[in-house]
Amino acid sequence: MTTARQTTEAQESLAEQLKRGEDELRRIRSDFMAIAGDVRILAQKETELARAELMEQVDHVKRGAILGGVALVASALALIFLFVTVMLVLNTFMPLWLAAVFTTLIIAGAAIFTGSLAMQQFKRFSLKPARTLASVREDVEWARNQMRSSAT
Repeated sequence: MTTARQTTEAQESLAEQLKRGEDELRRIRSDFMAIAGDVRILAQKETELARAELMEQVDHVKRGAILGGVALVASALALIFLFVTVMLVLNTFMPLWLAAVFTTLIIAGAAIFTGSLAMQQFKRFSLKPARTLASVREDVEWARNQMRSSAT
């Protein structure tokens, strides 16, 4: 009779263990689904961040291109005035050439100034979304920690 009783107790204990195992499995599944949902939302946010960062980089390129265009036009004008100045200096030694020299220097100065601004804008440009990559690294670490804590 002891053996039958032990068998019944063992079956009840096994049933309890199975019940606890099923409950634990449901909890783990629920935790995993919550983490998966969080990771999906996080991935969407990271995509939005990458898009915003890329648009910021495009703005730098636009500004650099505009300033570079201005520098190009100013440089062309400076070159024209330089040639006019040389022509006037060679043609006559009247005070008119001095005005042409000053005009050339002013336009050349504007070309140098806008060209340096354009270079500053181009130096800011990067195809690598650094902030997004750093954020993704943090998110991956967070997800790993979540999976580890759910496993324990």
